[in-house]
Amino acid sequence: MPSNAMEALARLPPKTKLGKLTIVYPVSTNSSHVIDVNYQGENEIEENFLNLLYKARKKARTQTLISGCLLPLTLAIDVFVVVPLFLFEINLAYFSVQVSGVQKAGLLSDFEKKKTTKHVSDRSSHRRNDEITTYECPEQDERARSPFNFEVAKPGTFDRTIEHLYNICSELDPLKFPLKDSLPMPTYLPSKDIATTLVEIFKESLPQEVMTRHVLDEQLAAEDLDRALRKAAKEYVNSIKGINESNTCAIQEFFARKY
Repeated sequence: MPSNAMEALARLPPKTKLGKLTIVYPVSTNSSHVIDVNYQGENEIEENFLNLLYKARKKARTQTLISGCLLPLTLAIDVFVVVPLFLFEINLAYFSVQVSGVQKAGLLSDFEKKKTTKHVSDRSSHRRNDEITTYECPEQDERARSPFNFEVAKPGTFDRTIEHLYNICSELDPLKFPLKDSLPMPTYLPSKDIATTLVEIFKESLPQEVMTRHVLDEQLAAEDLDRALRKAAKEYVNSIKGINESNTCAIQEFFARKY
């Protein structure tokens, strides 16, 4: 199956119609539970997001190559095997998701890299001319050129989503993510209230004419959110299996108790 990052990128519009990506992030909490949340700033979020794109793109290139080489084999199996296995259709869908994700990840990361390189070269050229004032791109111009638009969420918007994510991690690895007594009992699906909140954020970030193209059912959104969180949590937990148990994990820091 494609990674969570590739699935998310595959859902974006084609690169010819791809506009700014709005990333909504929390900076504070209204949680009634005794937890202390350490949030990241915009620069850290952007840096981590670009690192995620780079890693996902690098891994997906290898997966795309393997999947592409298997296309003739899966087609031959489906043609000559009497019982339909649909291996070719499955492999083709996987291949398409990977190719689309790689293209969009490359487009976004390359655009940001060119913007950063251009900014550094502009500053260097002005220094070589022995100018007294160093040229700095206005913040508004930089934001206009960036493919990302960062927005601060209202306090408490993502509290229950993060709690649900921690409970998922606790199910996968209770040693690194011990279940907190202060958190609600874990449920298989997130509450529709969580999905409703995220749908409202989605609505606020898009023009009305764009909203008419989307079917926003809270129950389907809740199921899709849970599937995405579980897949992302599993990938993260697998990535830290080699870490010493005494080390503090990044998500654990989100839920350190106040004393």
